Amino acid sequence: NLTAKLEYTFRVKAVNSVGTSAASNTVALTPSGYNPPTVVRTIAATARLGGASVTWVTPLDNGGSAVLSYVVDYSTDNGLTYSAGTRVSAPITSVTLSNLEGVAHIIRVRATNAYGTSADATTTVTPIAYTAPAAPINVVVNVGYNSASLYWTAPTNTGGKAITGYVAEYSINNGVSWVQSNSIASTARSFAWSGLAGGTAHQFRMKAINVVGTGAASTVVTATPVAITAPSAPQTFSGYISGTSAYLSWGSALSTGGSAITGYTVSVSTDAGATWTAVTTTAPTIRSATITGLVGGTSYMFRATANNAVGASVPSTTIALAPKVTGAPNPPSTVSATVNTTNVVVTWAAVVATAAPVTDYIVEYSLANSGTWSVWPDGVSTTTTATITGRTPDIAVSVRIKAVNSFGISPASAIVTVTPRASLTAPSAPTGAQAASGDTRAAVRWLTPASNGGSVITGYTVTSSPGAFTCTTATNACVVAGLTNGVAYTFTVTATNAVGTSPASLPTNEIIPVNVGIAPVAAASWGLDRTDQRALPLDNLIARGGTGFGVTAYVIDTGVYTSHSQFTGRIGAGFSAVADTNGTNDCNGHGSHVAGTIAGSSYGFATMATIIPVRVLSCTGSGTTAGVVAGINWVIDHHQAGVPAVANMSLGGGYDVALNDAVARAVADGITFVVAAGNSSTDACTSSPASTPEAITVGATTSSDSIASYSNFGACVDILAPGSAIISAGISSTTASVTMSGTSMASPHVAGVAAVILGNNRSLTPSQVAGVLGGDATRGAIAGVGTSTVNALLYETPATTTSFNFFDDADTDNSSYDNGSDSSVIDYGNDPGVLPDPENSMPTTPKIDNPSKSDGTVSIAPIAHMPVKKAGVTVKSVARVGKNYRVTVAAPTGALITLYRNGKKVAMSKNTRFLVPVGKISGSRFHAMITVSGARVMSASVSYAVHSASRK
Repeated sequence: NLTAKLEYTFRVKAVNSVGTSAASNTVALTPSGYNPPTVVRTIAATARLGGASVTWVTPLDNGGSAVLSYVVDYSTDNGLTYSAGTRVSAPITSVTLSNLEGVAHIIRVRATNAYGTSADATTTVTPIAYTAPAAPINVVVNVGYNSASLYWTAPTNTGGKAITGYVAEYSINNGVSWVQSNSIASTARSFAWSGLAGGTAHQFRMKAINVVGTGAASTVVTATPVAITAPSAPQTFSGYISGTSAYLSWGSALSTGGSAITGYTVSVSTDAGATWTAVTTTAPTIRSATITGLVGGTSYMFRATANNAVGASVPSTTIALAPKVTGAPNPPSTVSATVNTTNVVVTWAAVVATAAPVTDYIVEYSLANSGTWSVWPDGVSTTTTATITGRTPDIAVSVRIKAVNSFGISPASAIVTVTPRASLTAPSAPTGAQAASGDTRAAVRWLTPASNGGSVITGYTVTSSPGAFTCTTATNACVVAGLTNGVAYTFTVTATNAVGTSPASLPTNEIIPVNVGIAPVAAASWGLDRTDQRALPLDNLIARGGTGFGVTAYVIDTGVYTSHSQFTGRIGAGFSAVADTNGTNDCNGHGSHVAGTIAGSSYGFATMATIIPVRVLSCTGSGTTAGVVAGINWVIDHHQAGVPAVANMSLGGGYDVALNDAVARAVADGITFVVAAGNSSTDACTSSPASTPEAITVGATTSSDSIASYSNFGACVDILAPGSAIISAGISSTTASVTMSGTSMASPHVAGVAAVILGNNRSLTPSQVAGVLGGDATRGAIAGVGTSTVNALLYETPATTTSFNFFDDADTDNSSYDNGSDSSVIDYGNDPGVLPDPENSMPTTPKIDNPSKSDGTVSIAPIAHMPVKKAGVTVKSVARVGKNYRVTVAAPTGALITLYRNGKKVAMSKNTRFLVPVGKISGSRFHAMITVSGARVMSASVSYAVHSASRK
């Protein structure tokens, strides 16, 4: 508490217990006032990128008051001016300065207290200068048509400043000069160049930019943009003949050549491909064409090209089609060939010709898949077998058959190919082996070996790993039992013939057997109940084999009532070939009943399958062959590869190669087709699509395990299923049910089980599905089945036993057909009062609430008719007389006349006037047939339509 600036004198005395000493000498001192701190000490600055780190030591004297802060600033003009200072609070004695240029800086530090600021302490430092960015890295170039896309990673060194953008550059002279892009956003990591010179090598590089400038170029990447060319060829060119028209279709080109497709051109050749003439060009979105006015008996070759701004593609594959001469036979079916060393033994099914009997079969063969055909000289014969001898070993022999009658030669049959062998060997290894898991078992299926060694394969053996559990079979599938649930297994397959056993196949996929039971529930129909039992009596329960989840079920019929509770949430967008305002909605009831049996939540099998309505029949159940084929074509076009699919067609009628061909094409696309055998109590091989070899054709049974009296029969029937008095979805309300009978009801039983099979194993082919169904079927249980018809009743292996169906008798026939036919008109339904109902107990007039209803598969009657000979037959008139049609026929005296209504026989008499009940059908077409000198002669048809007043 001294007074500042007043002089004071001070002395010191020592004190002990005795006393106080004498005083010391004196000293005079004058206290000073409070001051700013003295200068900071030991200042140092370290250069860094765009800045400096500055440190110092506190002042020796704080001026009598605590140091409060330090002010740090800098000068770049030798101390003339200083930047705005950076202030840091004591006791901090360091600071980092940023955003400094790379020139000499005087750094000064001053201390402050309550009484002022100290003198300057300075040092000099030169910050490290900012630079342009380093080069972008990981530059990748993907080329396109006259274009390239560049991809890169940001530089590892930005030069101290944020990247503000990029530029891309290319050169076409190895870097002598470069073309630079506009600035690219700093966040971008890709850039697309367009307008480049296709076919020319380009050098590409990238540069990064910041505020300092543009950085170094990246590593140069050389790439050649693709030149725009003509498209690739159209894919999967196919077609069929109907009457004198060719119906052609194809897939889009795999490559557009870099320029949009402008159209497709179809060309025809009549000289075996020596010359070609363009006959039509379609729009780019149209991939089908109809070529009319073809001449019967002439062989036509067709092909297509895709067009763009550059030009036309190379041609597609070529197909050969020959319109059938009117009256000529249909092509032979069920062609097969076997090898006996260097001989090829061919067999086929006999052809039943309508206009005139078959007088010969022509056997044609081609070597090494050359496409050049020769006739085997077997003479004139109606036998259905031939042996082609003396073939060269290991050269493939393809065979096809044509039928001949007095009207001409049929189109060729399907082609079969075999390879003769010089000497017999063991088979080659089976291929394509696949496995599916079940409960303590696995289903294994495979493809036939590429070579049977020249000797018929007599059996296959499947072996598991681990465990060496086996099964043996003569087909292409079997079940290995005795496995342990939870253990992983693979399987190999060997083939055996008379010589020996093949090498083992490659192992299957790995499977783990599990118990995947689905509890039995009450069966909504006796048909459901019957399919999971091997024998009567029924237990009123259904143990389904799965759900069909992920499977598409196409219902090609009268549409589907989409609001029905049986289908909630499982109806997909479909197609209608019917020219009315109903779209795919079912105004008849037949299609909804069928859909319910396939996939209804309680009436059906595949309770989680997706239902696609394909409406090809009208509210009265009528339609055309063209409409049905259009529906099938739509299914083919919209079926996605790899998506398991089943299609049901509960319709049919007279033999129609165009319809059979459409089904065959759909099966080739991977769609399992199930069709009704028909309700005429006749040979199913005479009707379509029941006669389609690739389809699964279904006959009908009754609840007493008898063959239904109306069901068609014969070698074309593949399986039997419940068809009489089947209850399923109706259309009068969202919960309505209705009872119907017919092979139309049997077919969806099989389609539903097929959907379940596909849901359990999505990779199965249609022929493999057929094999599962055939292998699972209950044999010999149905009474009244003739020897020509398979006695195999549909059986669904319950999921409580296994997650897949067994298939010990798998079908391995993969033949395909490409035939032609006359156009036809389809009429759906029986004629009440003229033809007997399928079940005698069924009333002829359907009712809405739970009726029994006679089924009517479609009937087909030709439009392109046989030529009328001198001794001909004519339908002179059709008149409505009360509830009957009066049909008058002109024919030779005493001729036995057969009268057909909508393609079905309704009467036979030597009289020339017939009375036919009108029934419920709104329109009728009549034609007559007589037999002259052993040949059948048909009249042209005469139509009569019934017009009724509309009802509100």
